[in-house]
Amino acid sequence: MGRRHSCVRALPANAAYGTSFVRRIKFSPDGSRLATASYDHTVAIWKVSTWEVERVLRGHTGTVTSCNWSSTGAWLVTGSWGKTVRVHVADGNVVLTLKGHTDRVRDVCFSPDDTMVASASSDRTVKLWRVAVVGGATASGDGDGGDGEGHCVRTIRHPSTVWSCAFDKGSLFPVWMGCGW
Repeated sequence: MGRRHSCVRALPANAAYGTSFVRRIKFSPDGSRLATASYDHTVAIWKVSTWEVERVLRGHTGTVTSCNWSSTGAWLVTGSWGKTVRVHVADGNVVLTLKGHTDRVRDVCFSPDDTMVASASSDRTVKLWRVAVVGGATASGDGDGGDGEGHCVRTIRHPSTVWSCAFDKGSLFPVWMGCGW
């Protein structure tokens, strides 16, 4: 005898935040917001208490395949088929654009201490980026303000497309999964 599950809310379609299929959803750590990454190159940030869209993040040049909140929920990282990773402050402003992948970005995540971002790609790599999200500011090795290239501290090569990445909770070392294709 399993538990019965039911839908508590279907998010309404609205041209104001995009009309395309949703690729990924992610709740903020405190559960107050929901990010939805979409095929129309946008990310919508929903306020869970009202199920209203707070803001729409635009600027990716391809399908947004992944989104992930920092441990505090103050930052959101997004990755796209446009080969870029973007770090946004919670109000939606892009503070860093990370460039270096040569194919679609499949997944992104913050390290447990929010100082690094990992990105997995169809280019058969996982890239580790130093972002040092500390005290309300984002620093990187080469740039900020949304136009910088960031600082890739390590590229890990894999024999096939890397579909996902995550950090071990107690570590700054990522784990990833690749699958031939």
